Amino acid sequence: MPANKISVVYRGVNLKLIDSILEEKTENPVLIYVGRLVRHKRVDIILKLFKIIVMQNPNIQLYIIGTGPDYDKLNQLSRNLGIGDKVKFTGYVTEEEKYRLLKKAHIFIFTSEKEGLGLVVLESLACQTPVVAIDSGGVGDIIIDGKTGYLVNSII
Repeated sequence: MPANKISVVYRGVNLKLIDSILEEKTENPVLIYVGRLVRHKRVDIILKLFKIIVMQNPNIQLYIIGTGPDYDKLNQLSRNLGIGDKVKFTGYVTEEEKYRLLKKAHIFIFTSEKEGLGLVVLESLACQTPVVAIDSGGVGDIIIDGKTGYLVNSII
């Protein structure tokens, strides 16, 4: 198929619901991750980096939204790193609650090593929350580096 005959149409987000939520950014900084808690999402890296961030800013919080086979392991890692009191594992949340938390956060972190599109990246941007992400899959098609977020080649 010739390239000029191919169009990519990304799945959309529920802007009507997002716009109906009037949550404000918190005074103290909040970082957020939303997604499955599985190895290739590299939430362990988020926790290790967050420990360093906490040393610079003790008022910061991290929300980990989602479930998956690594839930208990990651929760234990946060305690082992001494940041368990700064990290809130919410488990599953409703779509409305997810948007409320995304609007409350200052930065959305996306560390997936392999991803098709990363719909939650679009949702974060729709909530006016900037994204810091590994440039994998379709994420580089969404984020305008330095404008709507930051792309990194790798975290490790």
